[in-house]
Amino acid sequence: MKIDPTKLNWKDWNMTSIKDILATIVDNWLIKFVLGALIGINDWIFSPKQNTVAIVMAFIALDTISGFLKAVKSGTVSSSGFFRCGLKLLVYTILLAAGALLDRVSSVGAIISALSVTATYLSVTETISVCENITALGFKTPQNLMKILRVTQIGDDKNDSGSKKP
Repeated sequence: MKIDPTKLNWKDWNMTSIKDILATIVDNWLIKFVLGALIGINDWIFSPKQNTVAIVMAFIALDTISGFLKAVKSGTVSSSGFFRCGLKLLVYTILLAAGALLDRVSSVGAIISALSVTATYLSVTETISVCENITALGFKTPQNLMKILRVTQIGDDKNDSGSKKP
């Protein structure tokens, strides 16, 4: 049975549909090839900095979980939300790879690591998103922490209320 991810209704999920999705992934050689290639590239690029990348991925996981809970609460769970998460993982991996490669070809990496700067920025961005998701779930988050995190996002055009500056 082939699964069309654009037509999934997340409210009707059960163990059979999850097994069907997993079976589709296992049966699809292209998905296995792409995942294997991504894992191989990840190991080649990030091998000396595995912990940095793992920490950023942990922040992404926290944001995904809190965002999913927020979507469940608001009744807005959709396949497009999960697609955006996958796209974000791809973009973040490209940014982290670019930082790691820049460290390898540039002497700047001896002074300040481009990978560390990129990872820090992405981690701060994910932390802000986690705090916003937790707030949307009805829990209080320290507003002073949010202000500090937003200040550390150099070049971010949002103010404390999250709206665009004039």
